Amino acid sequence: MVPLILAFLIPALSIIWFSLIFLIYQGVKKSKICPAPYQKNPAFSIIIAARNESQNICRLISALQNQEYPHENFELILVLNNCLDNTEILANKSLQDVTFRYQLISLAGNDAISPKKQALWHGANLARNPILVFTDADCFPQSKWLRTLAEHFTANTEIVIAFAPLKASKMNLVEKVAQFDAVINNLAAAAGVGLGFPFMANGRNIAIKRELYLESRALPKLNHIISGDDDLLVQKLNNFKPLHARFCFEPSGHVHSFAPSTFYSYLMRRGRHVSVAKNFHFRVAVGFGIYQVVGFLLLILPIFSITEEVLLIFMGLTFLRIAAEAGLIRFFLRQSKASFSPLNFIIWLFLSPLLSVISLIVFYRAGDKWPVDINNNSEIDACVK
Repeated sequence: MVPLILAFLIPALSIIWFSLIFLIYQGVKKSKICPAPYQKNPAFSIIIAARNESQNICRLISALQNQEYPHENFELILVLNNCLDNTEILANKSLQDVTFRYQLISLAGNDAISPKKQALWHGANLARNPILVFTDADCFPQSKWLRTLAEHFTANTEIVIAFAPLKASKMNLVEKVAQFDAVINNLAAAAGVGLGFPFMANGRNIAIKRELYLESRALPKLNHIISGDDDLLVQKLNNFKPLHARFCFEPSGHVHSFAPSTFYSYLMRRGRHVSVAKNFHFRVAVGFGIYQVVGFLLLILPIFSITEEVLLIFMGLTFLRIAAEAGLIRFFLRQSKASFSPLNFIIWLFLSPLLSVISLIVFYRAGDKWPVDINNNSEIDACVK
């Protein structure tokens, strides 16, 4: 009796899983909209919260100085939050030679649960321009970054979510898994935009109308949560009013940063990200829950009845699932003119679920704090002193 039930249950669950994959594919496909002809130069305010980024801040400022965009049409608001190194000294030195407007603010004694959110909110309130652009201090934008974002802002566009891939400095196993994690997160963000319900973003590369950002008062309402200055922000804004969003695939609009190269730094970063899921919008949480639960059941159900028929069905569906997921990721990367590595995909496929569980355990045991050096890569000597 049990084998018969499983023989029907496994295909039924697979249909649900494949339906979700097809829905995600349709979302990614719809989000691929060619940029409008470049006609104007909207004014941007780039908001960056930095903490102990002495090894990265010079590189970032240099990348902004090299933007192929009218320098009178953007400003930098750099908010230093409880820095314990010489980030402020290096930032002041680098900013002396820039030709764009900037504000350098140093915050101290911020006892908020999420100092980064408070710093971003503080910077947004000081912004003079109608569009806010967010990235991180350890990132390095392309020279046509702002120009590409500008091409995605039409009369109705309120938010542009852009691809933010990770680079590997050592090409070890941890970095490969982290790189694919970033691809999956960006894929989900693109699908949400295409389906008309933005629910994910990446704080390293996002632009939003200042008026909407301030009116929503999203960050103060989320200050009890350590992370979520990207995913939860977008979901909160979409609840405030339906967002007119666009996703930027173009390589010229990418913002790169280095993947965590140590096991601990990866676990802490992954743990922070996964821990935010409990605060997701109900529809988003249900979708993620169904996807994860169905995938888990499809893995363990054959254990309860190891028969030849069940194993054949299981093996066939497993092959189809892997092929479908690989095809979806490859399709997304093709839109961004990025390469797909089958080997890295297989490594990610088998290690990612296990690492998600471990990272949550490590993160909660470490405490609900913002690790000082979690986003720093000490091996990257980015500043020329």
